Amino acid sequence: MNSFYDTLYPALPIAAQNWGCTAGGWWRFRSRFNRHFYRTLERWDESGRWPLERLLGLQRERLDQLVRRAREFVPYYRDLPEPSSAPDPRQAIVETLARIPPLDKLAYRDQPEAFIARDIPRRRLISGRTSGTTGTALPLWCTPETLAEEYASVWRMRRQVDVRDPATPNLTFNGNIIV
Repeated sequence: MNSFYDTLYPALPIAAQNWGCTAGGWWRFRSRFNRHFYRTLERWDESGRWPLERLLGLQRERLDQLVRRAREFVPYYRDLPEPSSAPDPRQAIVETLARIPPLDKLAYRDQPEAFIARDIPRRRLISGRTSGTTGTALPLWCTPETLAEEYASVWRMRRQVDVRDPATPNLTFNGNIIV
């Protein structure tokens, strides 16, 4: 854990701890549900009505962009093979994914910074950690946009059961450490 939670937070008076939790909750809400979240969610809702072939074309395009970007900017993936050039999107997706070797947890644990794209300024990265339930917690980094997209994917699923937006009352069971 970081030093704030280890040293400063326990030393604060209860009122300051309560204020800190409120401020932290507000910051988390704002970082997750921003304009990018709502734009992404609307775009994904719209794409859910597209025909399968159009979706496959989009999936292939996004996968190709991801692989090329990883090759150019992510040190660990610089030797990744180029995406498939197969004309059929299904075939190209399968071939491209088959060319990406599985990531071993130890490889990530030993050099986590080798997975950070070099074209993103460090000041834009939000740091976090995995829970560590299967062993040692691993460091993670994301941008405000990828964090918003993560929550857009969750809310797209929730919309399918009529939980329309974050203001809709709902209940989530998770393992967040509050204090």
